[in-house]
Order: sequence, then C-alpha cells, then structure tokens
Amino acid sequence: MAERTELDGAASAAEQYATLRNEVKHEDDLIGQRVSWFMASQAFLLVSLAIAHKGETDMPTSANNNLFPLVPVVALVASILIFLGVLAGTMALQQWRVRLKDLAARHPELPYVKYESFIVPAAWSGPLVAPLAFIAAWLYLLLYGYGCLVR
Repeated sequence: MAERTELDGAASAAEQYATLRNEVKHEDDLIGQRVSWFMASQAFLLVSLAIAHKGETDMPTSANNNLFPLVPVVALVASILIFLGVLAGTMALQQWRVRLKDLAARHPELPYVKYESFIVPAAWSGPLVAPLAFIAAWLYLLLYGYGCLVR
C-alpha cells in the first residue's frame, strides 16, 4: 500500500488540518493515559515494597523482604515498557506534527504554533524522563539488594 503525502486530494485544507489535529490530540491523549497509568502503578509498587519491608533495615533485600525481587522486577519491566510506549508515541506525534507543519506552510491562513521547536521538547521532557528515573531507582534497589552495591 503506497503512502500518501496528502490526506485527500478533494479535502479542503481546513478539513486536512482538522484531521491532523485530531490525530495529534489522539496520540497526545494516549501518551497522557500511559503516563497516568505508569505513575499510579509505580506508586502502588513502591508502597507495597515499603509496607513489606517494615523498616527493619536501610534497604530491602531478599533476606528481609518477602516481596523483594518480585516488586522491583515487575516495576522495572513496567518502567521499560512504558518508556518505550511513550517514546513510540512521541515519534508518532513528531510525524503528525511534520505533516501539520507542511500543511500550515502551504496554507498560511491555518493556525500553527510558532515556537514549537522549544515548546514540544519541553512539554515532553517529563513523560520521557520519569520512566528513566524510575528505571534507575529500581535498578539501584535491585543491585543493592543483591549486594552488588555497597554503601
């Protein structure tokens, strides 16, 4: 199936713009849902590990925490998968934005965000960095719990 450069030859610029904006909004909503689910799941997993730990030692290990390797491994896998999902979503958004920018360049009457090169990366830094921060934290807990790291 050949990829089209135009949405539809018969569609007006305004219709094409509306279609592209809807696609951008859809991808943006999906990323927001992924990040919301991710933050809720990480909070649940971290609290369950803390409750099972009971504060008997500084850090959880398999010797002092019944949930030790299970919770960090599940959380680490979830963090990696969500990071990949958010990354894929931002790549899809970039493709839709390029098409939107091209359409706006051909039709100057259409609205377009002027400073997008700064706004978009700044807006997506949180959803991209948060999973990486949790990946680092869960890796630290795992490595410390297995004695690979010392204080």
